[in-house]
Amino acid sequence: MSRFRTVSVRALRGALVSSVCLASGAFAQDLRGTPAPVVGVLIKEGLVHPGLFTAFRNLPKHAGEHSQPPGALINASSLLPFNKALYKYAGSLTTPPCTEGLQWYVMKNPIELSDSQIAAFQRLPYLNPNNRPLQPLNGRTVSTQRGH
Repeated sequence: MSRFRTVSVRALRGALVSSVCLASGAFAQDLRGTPAPVVGVLIKEGLVHPGLFTAFRNLPKHAGEHSQPPGALINASSLLPFNKALYKYAGSLTTPPCTEGLQWYVMKNPIELSDSQIAAFQRLPYLNPNNRPLQPLNGRTVSTQRGH
């Protein structure tokens, strides 16, 4: 399952970075009930994202609506940047109950969505605002991993 956050705030090297973020895996569990790792992808305004074009043109307008237009299947690998460099840290769910113990992998390099794709998501009244305030590190270590 994937979740978009319309304003994702991450603190990198002492500076706040605000962007749209796609988090995937936060709601899946393994057979023992352990939460799955979470992959966060920052999104910046730019070109139309072809992998999300059909899906974003058919976003449900109301809570509880479902839309499955032909051609709207999303290849998850198309949501990752070319350079797979990332930040890694132990974190928590971003929605209640904000359970600790999740392994976050946040891609260093953003992907692009057009201003109209971002605006289409931000107009969904049942989803916005859907971000969580910046949380303190609380002794957590953030490490980096090189990409290719």
